[in-house]
Amino acid sequence: MLLRLIRRLEIDKETVKYNLRGKVKEKECFRRVFVSYKACWSGFLNGCRPYLAVDATALNGRFRGQLAAACAIDGHNWLFPVAYGVLETESEESWTWFLQNLRQVIGFPDGLVIHTDACKGLEIAVEKVFPQVEHRECMRHRSLAFPNLRSRVQVSAAHTYFAHQNEWDVPGFSMLHTTQGQ
Repeated sequence: MLLRLIRRLEIDKETVKYNLRGKVKEKECFRRVFVSYKACWSGFLNGCRPYLAVDATALNGRFRGQLAAACAIDGHNWLFPVAYGVLETESEESWTWFLQNLRQVIGFPDGLVIHTDACKGLEIAVEKVFPQVEHRECMRHRSLAFPNLRSRVQVSAAHTYFAHQNEWDVPGFSMLHTTQGQ
């Protein structure tokens, strides 16, 4: 049942050779995985703005790596998950693999904008996999390079958001209407 709901499940493995008591052996090892549920990718294509935020966070438990995610914004200005995966590291190769799988699921929606942080390899991977797409970097990460301008940039970004907030809202959708009567 679960596999029918998944549009794309890609598991990348590699074969590792090792010596054990003088004998050379081989073993298949997990490298990375990509998951996108049908409800998520079709919801993105049919009901979300053409905007994707792509980022990763470190996995620090027994198994190391990076938990990557691609999220959109829905009509209520809530985060909407499109795809996620586990990567061995944040590198150009692993980000390219993740974004190629994402492209196979969503294609090239009109007006798509991809928003990323300033991590290693992601900017180059976006240019390789989505060459015609507008790519934006996070202002918070950009402002870290210029500490003297940081507070002015944050204030300017806040003013811009609140000045145009009503333009980005979807008519007819209000949190008041959806929560009343429940």
